[in-house]
Parts: sequence; C-alpha cells; structure tokens
Amino acid sequence: MSYIYNRIVVNYWATWCPSCRAEIPGLVELYDIYKDRKFTVIGVLVDKGGEEVVNTYINRYKISYPVIMNTEQLQSHYEKAAGNPIRAIPTNVIIDREGEVVSAYVGFRSEYELDQEIQKLL
Repeated sequence: MSYIYNRIVVNYWATWCPSCRAEIPGLVELYDIYKDRKFTVIGVLVDKGGEEVVNTYINRYKISYPVIMNTEQLQSHYEKAAGNPIRAIPTNVIIDREGEVVSAYVGFRSEYELDQEIQKLL
C-alpha cells in the first residue's frame, strides 16, 4: 500500500537537543489534527545513538508520526531544495503538494507558528 501526502513538515532533530524535545509535543499535536487531511510530519533523527536511543524517545514523547534516521542523501536533497545547508537543529522544512520546499526554519518553532504555515497550504 502506498501513502501519498500533499503536505509535509520534515523535522530534523536529535535526542540531545533541548529545543528539539520542546518542539515534539506540538508536532505530535499537529500531526494528530491534520493527518486525515493529507498532511504528515516526518521526524528525521540526526543522532548517531542507534535504534535503542530512538525508540526510548519515541515512547517517552509519544511520537505518533514516522521517524527515520538521517542519511547524507536525504539531507543533501532537502538542503539543495531549501537553498541552504541544515546547519542547526531543530530545522523544519515545509513541503507543499507539488513536492516543493515552501519554507525552512532553523531553530525552535512553536506549535502556533508551524500551524500558521500548515494553514497556508491547506
């Protein structure tokens, strides 16, 4: 089965990053609100700690959206599309229904700020 979402927030984060952890509850909330409207959040973990560390945080923060480990290829693709390197975390890359990057934010963004960006795309 294939899933196609029209709008995506790609969230680059790490378990050791306080700002990243602070964003997670808002991202979970936004995912839960909009997942039935062809929207998703994809967490891209930049940790090198492995699956055990990842699973601990997924369970602790009740992350309901998909989380994948970062790869050079994945990061390179979005860095090129966003027009700048991902130089700090958290970084959120917002992608529209055509697969185009419409915005990229470095640093903590509140649930409200991200929701405003999502609303523009719906």
